[in-house]
Formats: sequence, structure tokens, C-alpha cells
Amino acid sequence: MSHVIQSIKNFAHLRPNAVAIADEARCLTYAELLARVTELGGVLQRQGCDSIALHADNGPEWIIADLAAWYTNKLLVPVPPFFTAEQVNHLYSSGGIDTVITSGDTAGLYASSSDFERLGESVAGLSLFSRDCGDGAVRPIARDCCKITFTSGSTGTPKGVMLSGSTIDAVTRRLVAAFADTPRADLAISTRVFTRAACRLLGRASRRSRRSAGGHRCLQPGSRRSACGSPAPAARTPARSRSFPTSALWG
Repeated sequence: MSHVIQSIKNFAHLRPNAVAIADEARCLTYAELLARVTELGGVLQRQGCDSIALHADNGPEWIIADLAAWYTNKLLVPVPPFFTAEQVNHLYSSGGIDTVITSGDTAGLYASSSDFERLGESVAGLSLFSRDCGDGAVRPIARDCCKITFTSGSTGTPKGVMLSGSTIDAVTRRLVAAFADTPRADLAISTRVFTRAACRLLGRASRRSRRSAGGHRCLQPGSRRSACGSPAPAARTPARSRSFPTSALWG
């Protein structure tokens, strides 16, 4: 089991009421976080989901979906919020996506498309949709790959970078070590700062072959950053104010 998942389990047992993640409107304790992760993970297992795209805004639900996929050994491909419809299509095709996890207004785009089918009721504030990836789709992953993060695509077609569970665990341990001298009660890391540090470490690790220090993570809703921390191109419109053309996104 990954270092991150095991640490969350430990804190849920030892400090169940301690705050794990928070945004401007609410917070989740370690016990609540673990409960939501395992609940969503159970649904992913029962539905037979394999390659999952996470198309949601920055917030607790994003973290829950990310952890649930890792907990159940599913491939997760985050969808950068600034991607165009054409780029989203490319991500789905190249990643062999069979399931999309989404939330908020974005869920309405999938619910209104005949190319996606809703999988049951919402779980932990998240909606699941199945996608027919075709008989010829091949899951393009290396051994131990648990996540594919895409480049911004500002200079061409976005490229996927495969990240293994062992690489992410190594990054986690480095981040824990970096904050070792910070009192746990004061360890509140902003999404922008944390993601930038993690992205740098992931970049270094990927050229040569996330967080469990017991503090809580503060979230900035609607952050204009990609899933791997890359800033969105300024000329593009934020996802929340853009509607996807049916002919382009759903093909």
C-alpha cells in the first residue's frame, strides 16, 4: 500500500477529528476523508472502472477522487481546466479513458451527452460517467503507472507523462522531510505553494526514471493551474465560464 494512503489510514485512526483538508466553505477530518475515499473506491471497483479521467474543479472532491483511484489501483488522468475541447478529446483517446469523474457544472455537460452514461447516484459530491473507449483502445501505461499528467499543449499537442506509484511515494517522503521542522498544528500548505513544490520534484523524478505529514491542506477553489501545477495559458478562458461544443468534445 502507498505511503500516502497508509498515512491517511494511520491519522484517521490516531487523530480522527483532526482537519485533513479544507477550503473556504468547509473542512474534512481524516476520518471523514478516509470514509469518502473508501466509499468512492468501492464504487470504482464495483463498476469495473479502469482508466479514469478526473474533470473537476480544485477542491476536496478532487482530492477524494484522486485518492480513491490510487487506493483501488486505478489509472487516473487529471483533465487540466484550461484544455480546449479538442485537447480533452485527445486526452481521452490517448489515455483509453473508460470513466469520467466530475462535479459541479461540468457534470451537466456529460449528463446531456449521448456519448456518456451516468453510473448511479453521485458519491461524495462527485458524478461518474462511463465512456465507450472502443474495442481497439489500448491502455498506454508502464508498469506501476498510476497517473498520467498532460503538458499544457501551448506549443503543440499535449503530451502525457506517466507517473508511477513509487515515484509519487518518493516525492511524498521528500515533502514530508522538507516540512519536518514545521509544527503539525501550523502545517497548512496552500495549494499553489504545495503543488509547485510537488511538481518540481515530480519533474526531476520523471526525468530520472504528494503529502502525509499530518497537517492539513488548504484549497483555493477555481485555481487556474493544471493538475500538475503548470500555470494555464493566460489567453485561454477558465473552464467554469466556457461551454464545450457538442461536436468538438463529444465527437
